[in-house]
Amino acid sequence: MYARTVRIQLKPNSVAEFTRTLGHTIIPLLRTQPGFQDEIAFVVPGGTEAVSISVWDQKADAEAYARSTSPHVLKAVARQIWCPAHRLHDQRTRCVRASTQQT
Repeated sequence: MYARTVRIQLKPNSVAEFTRTLGHTIIPLLRTQPGFQDEIAFVVPGGTEAVSISVWDQKADAEAYARSTSPHVLKAVARQIWCPAHRLHDQRTRCVRASTQQT
């Protein structure tokens, strides 16, 4: 399992538009990508920073996305961001998720 993190510097007053674009354009596009498992995004309301973590089956899947589809995603959010920084993390260890759901 591989995680691709993107740290994004948002333009002032763009959080609402960025969040809409993420939910209506980017997430549906990610779901069509081979090897895509999950996406987690953190945006501070009224802030100027966002962090996005996408989880992929294999490193090759994340790299293929970065080459072919990521440029289209950057175009979709071009009016809302300054410059993203990407990193790819090898997650060969077990993924543990905390849940707020009580059993």
